[in-house]
Amino acid sequence: MGSGVIGPPEREPVGTPAEPEVEAAPSVGAAEEALRALQERLDAVSAAAERVIADAVRAAPAPNPTPPPAGWQLTDGKGASRPGPDLEALVQFVQSLRDLIPPDVQRRVAEAVREVLLAIRALIDSYLERLDSGRSDAPEIQDIPIL
Repeated sequence: MGSGVIGPPEREPVGTPAEPEVEAAPSVGAAEEALRALQERLDAVSAAAERVIADAVRAAPAPNPTPPPAGWQLTDGKGASRPGPDLEALVQFVQSLRDLIPPDVQRRVAEAVREVLLAIRALIDSYLERLDSGRSDAPEIQDIPIL
Protein backbone atom coordinates (compact mmCIF):
# COMPACT_ATOMS: atom_id res chain seq x y z
CA MET A 1 0.00 0.00 0.00
CA GLY A 2 2.92 2.23 -0.45
CA SER A 3 1.51 3.68 -3.71
CA GLY A 4 -0.51 6.34 -1.90
CA VAL A 5 -3.86 5.03 -3.15
CA ILE A 6 -6.35 4.61 -0.38
CA GLY A 7 -8.61 1.62 -0.86
CA PRO A 8 -9.92 -1.41 0.88
CA PRO A 9 -7.37 -3.27 2.91
CA GLU A 10 -5.81 -6.23 1.26
CA ARG A 11 -7.24 -9.52 2.44
CA GLU A 12 -5.64 -12.85 2.44
CA PRO A 13 -7.41 -15.71 0.66
CA VAL A 14 -10.09 -17.36 2.72
CA GLY A 15 -9.10 -20.63 4.31
CA THR A 16 -5.37 -20.04 4.26
CA PRO A 17 -3.86 -18.70 7.49
CA ALA A 18 -1.35 -15.85 7.32
CA GLU A 19 1.09 -17.80 9.42
CA PRO A 20 1.01 -21.44 10.20
CA GLU A 21 -0.13 -21.78 13.78
CA VAL A 22 1.48 -24.37 15.92
CA GLU A 23 -0.97 -25.79 18.42
CA ALA A 24 0.32 -27.09 21.65
CA ALA A 25 -0.70 -30.65 22.39
CA PRO A 26 -3.47 -30.55 24.98
CA SER A 27 -2.72 -32.25 28.21
CA VAL A 28 -4.57 -35.42 29.14
CA GLY A 29 -6.28 -33.70 32.06
CA ALA A 30 -7.58 -30.88 29.85
CA ALA A 31 -8.97 -33.36 27.32
CA GLU A 32 -10.76 -35.31 30.05
CA GLU A 33 -12.16 -32.09 31.49
CA ALA A 34 -13.44 -31.06 28.03
CA LEU A 35 -15.06 -34.46 27.53
CA ARG A 36 -16.66 -34.27 30.98
CA ALA A 37 -18.03 -30.79 30.23
CA LEU A 38 -19.35 -32.00 26.89
CA GLN A 39 -21.03 -35.00 28.57
CA GLU A 40 -22.67 -32.70 31.13
CA ARG A 41 -24.01 -30.46 28.38
CA LEU A 42 -25.35 -33.47 26.44
CA ASP A 43 -27.04 -34.79 29.60
CA ALA A 44 -28.64 -31.39 30.21
CA VAL A 45 -29.89 -31.15 26.62
CA SER A 46 -31.22 -34.71 26.77
CA ALA A 47 -33.09 -33.99 30.00
CA ALA A 48 -34.54 -30.80 28.52
CA ALA A 49 -35.69 -32.69 25.40
CA GLU A 50 -37.36 -35.34 27.56
CA ARG A 51 -39.17 -32.60 29.52
CA VAL A 52 -40.39 -31.00 26.27
CA ILE A 53 -41.65 -34.35 24.99
CA ALA A 54 -43.41 -35.10 28.29
CA ASP A 55 -45.06 -31.66 28.23
CA ALA A 56 -46.20 -32.19 24.65
CA VAL A 57 -47.68 -35.59 25.53
CA ARG A 58 -49.56 -34.10 28.48
CA ALA A 59 -50.83 -31.18 26.38
CA ALA A 60 -51.92 -33.34 23.42
CA PRO A 61 -55.62 -34.25 23.22
CA ALA A 62 -56.57 -37.83 23.91
CA PRO A 63 -56.64 -39.88 20.71
CA ASN A 64 -60.05 -40.88 19.37
CA PRO A 65 -60.21 -44.70 19.36
CA THR A 66 -62.70 -44.79 16.48
CA PRO A 67 -61.99 -43.32 13.05
CA PRO A 68 -64.28 -40.65 11.61
CA PRO A 69 -67.33 -41.82 9.60
CA ALA A 70 -65.64 -41.49 6.21
CA GLY A 71 -62.12 -42.11 7.49
CA TRP A 72 -60.97 -38.58 6.74
CA GLN A 73 -63.73 -36.28 8.01
CA LEU A 74 -63.16 -33.98 10.94
CA THR A 75 -65.59 -34.43 13.78
CA ASP A 76 -66.71 -32.23 16.60
CA GLY A 77 -66.58 -33.51 20.17
CA LYS A 78 -69.91 -35.37 19.78
CA GLY A 79 -68.80 -37.45 16.81
CA ALA A 80 -70.92 -35.63 14.21
CA SER A 81 -69.04 -34.48 11.16
CA ARG A 82 -68.70 -30.75 10.60
CA PRO A 83 -69.47 -29.57 7.07
CA GLY A 84 -67.57 -26.58 5.81
CA PRO A 85 -69.13 -23.12 5.76
CA ASP A 86 -69.53 -23.23 1.97
CA LEU A 87 -71.49 -26.47 2.15
CA GLU A 88 -73.72 -25.11 4.92
CA ALA A 89 -74.47 -22.00 2.83
CA LEU A 90 -75.31 -24.15 -0.20
CA VAL A 91 -77.64 -26.38 1.83
CA GLN A 92 -79.42 -23.34 3.29
CA PHE A 93 -79.80 -21.87 -0.20
CA VAL A 94 -81.31 -25.09 -1.58
CA GLN A 95 -83.68 -25.36 1.38
CA SER A 96 -84.85 -21.77 0.89
CA LEU A 97 -85.49 -22.49 -2.82
CA ARG A 98 -87.35 -25.65 -1.89
CA ASP A 99 -89.57 -23.68 0.48
CA LEU A 100 -90.52 -21.35 -2.38
CA ILE A 101 -91.78 -24.20 -4.59
CA PRO A 102 -95.41 -25.21 -4.03
CA PRO A 103 -95.94 -28.75 -2.60
CA ASP A 104 -97.75 -30.09 -5.69
CA VAL A 105 -94.87 -29.01 -7.96
CA GLN A 106 -92.38 -30.64 -5.54
CA ARG A 107 -94.36 -33.88 -5.71
CA ARG A 108 -94.49 -33.84 -9.51
CA VAL A 109 -90.74 -33.12 -9.77
CA ALA A 110 -89.99 -35.97 -7.32
CA GLU A 111 -92.11 -38.36 -9.44
CA ALA A 112 -90.35 -37.23 -12.62
CA VAL A 113 -86.92 -37.76 -11.05
CA ARG A 114 -88.02 -41.22 -9.86
CA GLU A 115 -89.14 -42.16 -13.39
CA VAL A 116 -85.84 -40.92 -14.87
CA LEU A 117 -83.89 -43.01 -12.35
CA LEU A 118 -86.01 -46.09 -13.15
CA ALA A 119 -85.37 -45.55 -16.88
CA ILE A 120 -81.62 -45.32 -16.28
CA ARG A 121 -81.77 -48.52 -14.22
CA ALA A 122 -83.66 -50.32 -17.01
CA LEU A 123 -81.10 -49.09 -19.56
CA ILE A 124 -78.21 -50.40 -17.44
CA ASP A 125 -79.98 -53.74 -16.94
CA SER A 126 -80.56 -54.17 -20.68
CA TYR A 127 -76.95 -53.28 -21.42
CA LEU A 128 -75.70 -55.86 -18.90
CA GLU A 129 -78.01 -58.53 -20.34
CA ARG A 130 -76.68 -57.81 -23.82
CA LEU A 131 -73.11 -58.13 -22.58
CA ASP A 132 -73.89 -61.44 -20.85
CA SER A 133 -75.68 -62.90 -23.89
CA GLY A 134 -72.68 -62.15 -26.11
CA ARG A 135 -70.49 -64.46 -24.07
CA SER A 136 -70.45 -68.15 -24.77
CA ASP A 137 -70.53 -70.67 -21.94
CA ALA A 138 -67.10 -72.11 -22.62
CA PRO A 139 -64.28 -70.54 -24.56
CA GLU A 140 -63.23 -72.26 -27.77
CA ILE A 141 -60.02 -74.25 -27.27
CA GLN A 142 -57.64 -75.22 -30.03
CA ASP A 143 -54.91 -77.80 -29.76
CA ILE A 144 -51.52 -76.52 -30.77
CA PRO A 145 -49.15 -79.25 -31.92
CA ILE A 146 -45.74 -79.27 -30.21
CA LEU A 147 -42.90 -80.39 -32.46
